[in-house]
Amino acid sequence: MSFIQTLKELQIIDNENAFKDVDLKFSAFKSDLKTQAKRKKFKEKFKNEKMAEVALVLKELVDTEGSYTKSMEVLNESMLMKILKALPKEGNPSPEELETLLKKLMAIRKAQSSFSLSLQGSDTKQWLDKLNLLKLLYSEYSDLYQRLANALPNIPDEVNLIINKKTGGDVGRLDSLLIMPVQRGPRYALLMQQLIKHLPEDHPKYQDFKTLMEGTKKFVEEVNASSIKDKLSVAPKAPALAATLSEPLLRPKPEIPAPPAHARSEPILTVPINKAPPRPARPYSFLDSVVKSAMEELAQDPKYDERQLKVAKGIFSTLITAKFPKFMFDKNYEEFEKMVNEKIINPATDQTRIVQTLAEKILEKMKLHGPQPNKP
Repeated sequence: MSFIQTLKELQIIDNENAFKDVDLKFSAFKSDLKTQAKRKKFKEKFKNEKMAEVALVLKELVDTEGSYTKSMEVLNESMLMKILKALPKEGNPSPEELETLLKKLMAIRKAQSSFSLSLQGSDTKQWLDKLNLLKLLYSEYSDLYQRLANALPNIPDEVNLIINKKTGGDVGRLDSLLIMPVQRGPRYALLMQQLIKHLPEDHPKYQDFKTLMEGTKKFVEEVNASSIKDKLSVAPKAPALAATLSEPLLRPKPEIPAPPAHARSEPILTVPINKAPPRPARPYSFLDSVVKSAMEELAQDPKYDERQLKVAKGIFSTLITAKFPKFMFDKNYEEFEKMVNEKIINPATDQTRIVQTLAEKILEKMKLHGPQPNKP
């Protein structure tokens, strides 16, 4: 079923023939002039502007799903062997840890196709059913990703170049590929929130889409809650296991014995090693500064411990990155403010309430210190 046919089945459009002369090869979320012109022509075909916005949200859902699955296709058994071969035998993360994470990503890639295919139809109940079948895979992946997150930037550039070359530059780094499943769930939830915001309550499919929105939010919360539970519920009677879970990547470096005294004055033959150039640091932004300030303030409150705040920051960053890949105060502030006021995440658990509190604190500091553009 084509996208226009899906819109017709969902009763978003009345006459699919009206769209025969419309070029649908445009991004629903990019903002270059060529894309804007095509999007404008598409919207002109709608009598109701709200329905045009609903159609664009659905197009973004379909387009980003295609990009997401295409990016994951790069990872197969052959590519996995190349990546593991390029890794140092001892590192942080270790080859064994990274192999486990990559295999979980491959499992998601294989299972994701069923949900992706369901989006070509108009049965929103089937969309949600297929998504819920992925819950366990996403929970396991998210849990392991959060444990390794601090070490992933240490992946050698030689490994990242393998991914860059294979994807033609579409996925620049391995760590960019690894974060995609963590960001995908929140993206679904945000898109459904946008859709229900534009869809009139008297629309025949309103209740179906509302159920879908609530289901995607629950999906994200349960995936996050599973990861958080695994992080926080460490049995106190097993200190060795607790150390393994809280600091799985710290290993003592082997001691190298000093050379004998008679050999210390002799010249040592050194061979130059061609090291990859250091990765440029990500520009420090206004958003970074207010997040840091908000975290420091909440850390003074005794009811929050350090680990809870770190997990909350991770969830907040995932949600914001999915919505604003590059946050710019002058362009994104109003939408961010609305997003926080409408609840950035359903505060149904203690941890998600901390995420909402952090988001509100960040918004408060933005109002106090903004506007400030991102630094170049």
